[in-house]
Amino acid sequence: MPQTQAASTLRAYAHDWRHFRLWCERHHLVALPATAQTVVLYATDLIQNEKRKLNTVSRRLAAIGQIHEQTNLEPPSQSRAVREFLAGLRRETGTPPNRKRPVLIEDLKQIVAGIPDTLLGKRDRALLLLGFAGALRRSELVALDVEDLEPVREGLIVWIRRCKTGREGQGRAVGIPRGADARTCPVQALDTWCSAARIESGPIFRRVNRHGHVLPERLSGEGVSIVVKRYVEQLGWNPDLFAGHSLRSGLAMSAGATGKSEHVIIGFPQRS
Repeated sequence: MPQTQAASTLRAYAHDWRHFRLWCERHHLVALPATAQTVVLYATDLIQNEKRKLNTVSRRLAAIGQIHEQTNLEPPSQSRAVREFLAGLRRETGTPPNRKRPVLIEDLKQIVAGIPDTLLGKRDRALLLLGFAGALRRSELVALDVEDLEPVREGLIVWIRRCKTGREGQGRAVGIPRGADARTCPVQALDTWCSAARIESGPIFRRVNRHGHVLPERLSGEGVSIVVKRYVEQLGWNPDLFAGHSLRSGLAMSAGATGKSEHVIIGFPQRS
């Protein structure tokens, strides 16, 4: 796991992973790589036999996904079977999805100020600033390719190829103006990351291993949540209160609280 993660997060992941690994050993199943079927069986056992709450199950699956990510394996929690299983559990138990705290503009400034100027830090800074400025879903962020960016004089046009709320899955364009403050400019942060990582085509946000090497695989949606949690925990905040969606909801809430346009609250020029 990345050494930049706080100790409490590492301990929680280690505890949850150990529980899953021992469960797999008892049931003669493979923990790494785990299949979607194994994860569904494990989650079912947690709910039915250990009487665990849905929040605990979700946290355990997140830990499983993290271990797979760090060993360059596809997280089984991202599979359709596991997602549909969790959605069914929520419907049956009547448990609504957790309402995560948004990352507000002042929060974002504190977070960005604490990001180290490493290769991983450059990626995370670009990820957080672009996600906030574009109010992008985590799935939209990690799906972006270099070919989806159109530089314009005012900044960038980001083409979202498939929009969750669009008609028949149609895409949409998102304007990202240049920031007045270089420290929080998403366009500059994105340029810096792509240049440092030598990314000229394909996935923009890629995984970086513990040795600081950029891997060809794109970051997962779960990886966005991990990035958000990593930096809020460094500020002494409870990471369980935040998730990848905190970026998207934070822009709208910051704009509503200040009565300003969503694209000027962080020092962006107003779109004409």
